[in-house]
Amino acid sequence: MPKRMWVGTHDDVANEVLAGRAEAGAIKNLRLDAMLQQHPDWKIRRLAESREVPNNALLVRADLADSLGPRIREILLAMDGQEQGRQALQGFGAVRFIPCSQEQYRPIYCMAEHIGPAWSMIGIAGPPPRTPAGMTIPKDEECCDANS
Repeated sequence: MPKRMWVGTHDDVANEVLAGRAEAGAIKNLRLDAMLQQHPDWKIRRLAESREVPNNALLVRADLADSLGPRIREILLAMDGQEQGRQALQGFGAVRFIPCSQEQYRPIYCMAEHIGPAWSMIGIAGPPPRTPAGMTIPKDEECCDANS
């Protein structure tokens, strides 16, 4: 069985693979596309792709979700309607925030579910992502496959 390891950022993953210290790695497609544009000489081959998931997520602690979460969501979704908000968004390369659902993250929950007991071998502190109540994950790995 191949050794699993956690090396850090998507850039760190690319560097480990390119240096020959890892045989393969998982990198967000948008970050890989940006790196390949900066380094067209890199010899990288995509072996597989998951289904698409939202690019970023904002999470709040469970004890704040009900009291503070809705107000944060309201503010973030309205930022692009005000000059100061547009400037803040532009500062990190965004145009606006858009709402997403837990269902859109199903591929992440699927991958975590199928990693199962091996999660502790990856080197990420803490437990794997918890599948939301009511969301079922199929026993086969097709839920992770971009082509299914």
